[in-house]
Parts: sequence; structure tokens; C-alpha cells
Amino acid sequence: MQISDFKDHQWARPLPVLYAHSMCYTPCTRVQLLDQSMTQIISLNCQELIELCKTAETVDEIHNICSMASNQFGFEQFMYGSRVPTSFVRPQLIIISGYRKDWWDHYTEQEYMKVDPIVNYCANSTIPMQWHELNHPVEDKKRVQQLANESSDFGLNSGFSFPVHSPRGEAAMLSFSSSEKPINAAPRMQDAGPHLMMLAYHIHESVMRIFRNSDKISPAVILTGREKECLLWAAEGKTSDETAQILHISESTVRFHLNNAARKLNVHTRRHAIARAICLGLITPVI
Repeated sequence: MQISDFKDHQWARPLPVLYAHSMCYTPCTRVQLLDQSMTQIISLNCQELIELCKTAETVDEIHNICSMASNQFGFEQFMYGSRVPTSFVRPQLIIISGYRKDWWDHYTEQEYMKVDPIVNYCANSTIPMQWHELNHPVEDKKRVQQLANESSDFGLNSGFSFPVHSPRGEAAMLSFSSSEKPINAAPRMQDAGPHLMMLAYHIHESVMRIFRNSDKISPAVILTGREKECLLWAAEGKTSDETAQILHISESTVRFHLNNAARKLNVHTRRHAIARAICLGLITPVI
């Protein structure tokens, strides 16, 4: 398939949003943290928010926790997004938005997610990034500049994004933004960064727990140790006979485990089972 063909293919359509949650945007009131006690207060606030994450049972609660974090750490808007690897070409998205509704509607209408350099950065990195420090090559410079100009018009002048990558294969990000200019916001963001990074991991785990418990996404697939072994050797290009010799089991036993793995993964071929297992983070290179 040529690139020109791919653009018209069904997979080139916008990704399915599994859940898009947006409550009414209300500007947060910045908390003034006092000099020598700043770190202690930030740490205390973060720990309280983490404890709330552990008991959260609804998306509204997660939204409120993120909103409180924006408030306590001096930001005004936030956005949580997660790509759930249900498919390589059609993953599902979870969006919990604390952005102004008019901006989020415009952002989605313009399909800015496809060119957003922060989204691209977070999908390929694990290091938190203050927006003004981003020096990431982009393909569509004109569209990216348009995005930057328009986001500033909606009060997103500076921000801090935290990538989260799960062993289950999800790629997520939690972003906080401010109307302040970067030169004014940077010192405060630097102090808050380590605490918000820790919070981002807890937010993500809580979101995934809530969605799995609600059956809105498929429950985690559990493979046995032997099923993983057989898939790993199949991924290395080994036949059932070769895998049987390596593992000192019969060829029929290898086929049995591969068939069980395929059934659990809801696929019909060995190659598809390998691809799905890798996509979900169920098989990884041996340490």
C-alpha cells in the first residue's frame, strides 16, 4: 500500500475516543506558597492528592483531583490523555479535560493532536517537559506554529507535561498549563515538577483501574508463564517443533499453549497473537 493510498484508508480516520470527559472550566486561584516552607507545603499537598487517587472510584473524582492539583501548584488548566493499545492502528483514547471547552472543541475540530509536538514528545519520552524547553523536530511547522499561536489566545502560554508509560502498553500524559509567560512560571514549575511527576503515575493507575472495573475497556489479559515462553520463541521465528526442543516439551504442548494464548487475546493467527501480546506489553525481551 502506498502512502497516498493509506491516507484514504479507513485506519487514517480519527482515533476512537473511548472516553472524553470535560467539566465546566473555572479558572483556578493560585495558592501563594511561602519561601522556606514552599517545598514542605508542596510535598504535603501532593501526598494528600495521591491518597485521594488511591480511593477514587469515578472519573469525576479524578477530574477533581487534577483540578485541585492545578490550583495547589499554581496552574489554571490541565489535560490527561491516555492511548490504550487495543490495536496498533486503532488504539482507544481516554481524555479527561480541564481545558476551556471552547479551546478543546477547537483543538479536536482542527485535529491538532496529530501535529501537537507535546503529544508527540510524551509518546516517545519519559522525561517531564516544560513547554518552552521543547526542541523537538516537527514535520508540519506551519500547523505547529498555528497551534502555538491559537493556544496562547486561549490562555495556554506556558505548561508542564508529564509522560507516563505503563508495562501494559498504555502511553499517557498529564499536562498543566498557565497563562503566565514561561519566564515567570518556570521557577514555580521547576519546584512542582518532581511532585507532579509522582502524582501523574498515580492519576494514570487510578484512571486505568476505574475504566477496567467499569468494563469500558477490556480487562487485563493474563497469560501463563508457558504461554508467554511459547509466544516469545514464536516471535523469534521459531517453529513449534523448534520451540518444543528449546523448552523440552512436546510439539503438541507448544501448539496447545499458543492456541490458548490466541484465544485469550481474541485473535485467530499466531502472528496476530504475537503482535497483540507485544502491543499489550505481555511479552518483552528477556532480561
